[in-house]
Amino acid sequence: MASRLVCDYGPSEPHGWPAAGGVTVGGHTPVHRGRSCRVELCPPEYAAAPTVEFVRTVEAAFGTRYSFRYAGGLPAGGGFRVRSYAVTGSRVDLYVVYDGDPDPAVALRWIRVSDGAVDNGGRANPFLPTGGPTSVDGRRLVNLYSTADATTTATAEVFLAHDTGVRDHSGSATVVIMGGLRYGWRVVDG
Repeated sequence: MASRLVCDYGPSEPHGWPAAGGVTVGGHTPVHRGRSCRVELCPPEYAAAPTVEFVRTVEAAFGTRYSFRYAGGLPAGGGFRVRSYAVTGSRVDLYVVYDGDPDPAVALRWIRVSDGAVDNGGRANPFLPTGGPTSVDGRRLVNLYSTADATTTATAEVFLAHDTGVRDHSGSATVVIMGGLRYGWRVVDG
């Protein structure tokens, strides 16, 4: 794979998670004009390493229970394929598939920080509840499905993470943060 991030927008398709009826919005709708505002998507960008803000946010929230290591990017040959990135009404829909060779024995999950908070659905771990290994139409995927409220401007970083199942010397679960992407949207009056 030449690029680590390929925008390969497709029609609405199953994402394998229970959210939003089980299917993506599909395609790429970068702008939505409402009655009083316009929502514009920022292009997604590949990131080999998270920003300092991401690291501080994740470690402040989960640093006593988890030990985070940073790999500096995806494994050789791996990349992300963005299948759906659209704004419809007041929602942003993002569907990304990890294009690599996911080993069924490796627990790959996603960690997302959006506007200074870990987006984990209030769970006791840092992982997104709608993303990770799943099966769609008989294919084994590591995907990310995220839908968010687009009524205010937001920025987000999301990284593929390997939950190793190993504990370090202090008893913290070791998680390796690999490559990810940055994306967001802005709300403009008028």
